[in-house]
Amino acid sequence: MVPENVMHRIFTHIAAAALGVCALARASIDFVAVVASDISRVVLSAVAALVDLVPAFATGDEFRFANSHPRSIFETRRAGLA
Repeated sequence: MVPENVMHRIFTHIAAAALGVCALARASIDFVAVVASDISRVVLSAVAALVDLVPAFATGDEFRFANSHPRSIFETRRAGLA
């Protein structure tokens, strides 16, 4: 069994890495969009919108979408139901 605080650290590191990758991808998309044609800008803005969605899942006090299931499992174990 992995302690809850270790799982939280793992998910926090994954969230930080995802945010870093998204920031780099967003900066690259913005740079390419400056020199791209009009059609490419539309495509790149759509991709940028998708990239912007990822940090929405990884922000807040905890890494919510990855932590939701493990948290409920840990709470169940603490309650003695598992």
